[in-house]
Amino acid sequence: MHQVEFQFAEGRDGLPSDDDMHASITLALESDRVVELTVRFASEQEMTTLNERYRQKSGPTNVLSFPAQETLPDGRTLLGDVVVCAAVLRAEAEAQRKPLQAHTAHLLIHGVLHLEGYDHESEDEALAMEAMETSLLRKAGFDDPYQVAIQTALQGDDTRPEKGSNDD
Repeated sequence: MHQVEFQFAEGRDGLPSDDDMHASITLALESDRVVELTVRFASEQEMTTLNERYRQKSGPTNVLSFPAQETLPDGRTLLGDVVVCAAVLRAEAEAQRKPLQAHTAHLLIHGVLHLEGYDHESEDEALAMEAMETSLLRKAGFDDPYQVAIQTALQGDDTRPEKGSNDD
């Protein structure tokens, strides 16, 4: 079993249960190795600070990943940390007319894929990562997050994140 520590900077209002979030994370893990990671739901201010410090971009982003990939003495792998801005998560879900549980699963899967070494720096990498996210989310019973965002944009709300906005 994977060990996931959940942290909530400002409470967990409306967020999925730990079990549901753990299930999303497990989908994105590539092997049977036992891993340990932390998922932190940060405030806007905390995420702004992290985004500015580590990506040199102003304002909060939706998700950041901090890979560790360290093997612990007991054989477990310390995979790293995923930080989600709870306020941005909620605002995006509402703007894109997505259930909060579906968007949370998407950001967690996206963040864990980064911990596993996936990226979206090139167009080919972005398309491969989006396809993987879509496949994993379908396994969890959720719609393609990119099609939902496109449909919302076509209805007059251009809320699709720019390529790479789910950054790491």
